[in-house]
Order: sequence, then C-alpha cells, then structure tokens
Amino acid sequence: MQGKLELKKDEIASCYDDLARSGNFPDNTFLHRTFRNLINDQLKKSSNLFILDAGGGAGYFGLNLAMQGLESFVLDISYNALTVARERCIEQGCGDKIKVIVGDIENLPILDEQFDIIICIFVFSHIKNPYKAMGELSRVLKIKGQMILSFENRLWHVTANGISERYDEALNLLCSEVALVKAYDILPPVRLYTKNEIEEICNTNGLKIRKLLGVRYITSLQEHLKNIGTTDAERLMHNNPKAVKLEELLMNSGELLCLARHFLVFCEK
Repeated sequence: MQGKLELKKDEIASCYDDLARSGNFPDNTFLHRTFRNLINDQLKKSSNLFILDAGGGAGYFGLNLAMQGLESFVLDISYNALTVARERCIEQGCGDKIKVIVGDIENLPILDEQFDIIICIFVFSHIKNPYKAMGELSRVLKIKGQMILSFENRLWHVTANGISERYDEALNLLCSEVALVKAYDILPPVRLYTKNEIEEICNTNGLKIRKLLGVRYITSLQEHLKNIGTTDAERLMHNNPKAVKLEELLMNSGELLCLARHFLVFCEK
C-alpha cells in the first residue's frame, strides 16, 4: 500500500540531481516541445529581456533560451542540476548566455523587481507553499513584467482515475484540500491544481492571467486505460499522426480545458 505522500525539498533536490546526472533529458517529448514553442512565441514579442528561469534544473528550458542568443539566469535548489545546465550550454557554444543561481523559490536570493520575464515550468508541482512561492516570483518581477508558469490539472487526474474505475482515488483527489499523486515513477509526488486555485494564487500575488492554455488531453489518458507509463503513452502518440493532430486541435480550441493534463499560464504583474 502506498504511504502518505509528502513534498520534501531534500528528496526533490536529490531526485533531480539523479536525473541531471543520468543525461536522460526530456527535451524532445511532445510536452516539452509544445511548452518550448509556446514560450518562444511569447519571447518573440519582446527584446532586450532580463529573464529568470525559476526551477530550471539541468537547463530544460534555459538551454533553449541560450541557443536563441537570449541571456538568462537559471535558478534551482539543486547545485548539481545547475552544473549540468552550464555544461550543456557550453557544449552547444552558448555558455556565455547563462548564469546560474542556487536558491529556493520560496525564499529567492534576489532583489525586488529585477526581471522582465520569469519562466517557471514543472515547478509548482513540487511546491509545498504555492502562495509563498508565487509571492516571491511576483516580488522579483518588474511592473508590467510577464510570467509563464505550468501546473498539473487536478481534474484530469480525477477523470483518469474515474474512467479506470479507481473511484476511491478519484474521490480523494476531488475532495482533498491539497491533492498529491505519485504520477511518475522516477519523480517525487506531484501537487495538482484546479483552474480556480491557479487564478486565486496568481490574483492574491498581484498577477493577472492573460492566457491559460491546456496541453496533453486525450492521449495521456492511455496511461490509465492501458496501464502504461508516461514514456510509452508518449511513444504511442508519436507513432500516430492523427493523435498528434487531435492534441494540437484540442489545445488550440480550448473547449475542453478542464480535461487538459497540464496548464500553461501567461500572467502579467
């Protein structure tokens, strides 16, 4: 039986240390590529940017920024992951475009109103106090600055467990004050959010949501329906162009936003 799930910073840092050292980077997954393209589209609208990649780990998105010639600061709680991020940038000939900061997103070692854009992807899934973390990010963001964040959708997991007839899990996730799941074998527990929770966390900290997109809809349900892992579900989608087209159309439509597994949120201070 699975024990009580908790978010522990030392375990999270250790896990991402191991992932960074493994060299098994998820750069080419559908989710990462989609997030990367959407972020790039947003960055094209501005110039001379001072960018923070908060919780950037082993350069999962910082490398993309550096290869475009954009200078950024990558902050993470894991020193080892940041070392790998620098090494990856150096290997690609853009090591001068990245600066690293060891720090905790809930207590940023940064002065107020420093950055034009803050990118924070796959981080709030591991945050124990999202209000405090969002407050810190808002603090270091300039007035009229932009923030791009991702969250994992609580209602997708409720739906996935429900259609798999795991009704106890579905009810627990739906009714819990804080919803945690062990969604990925190699990762720590993941915190889930509803759209309303995201809006409240942002609004409480002086951030106005300009756009909220959903990514990974129907095809990710295969993990539960077929009892397979995330990597296998991704492979099945890649091998079927119609599945990829379906995901892209659902994302652009927004009509089934509550069934998206991931949210990408664009805010302004």
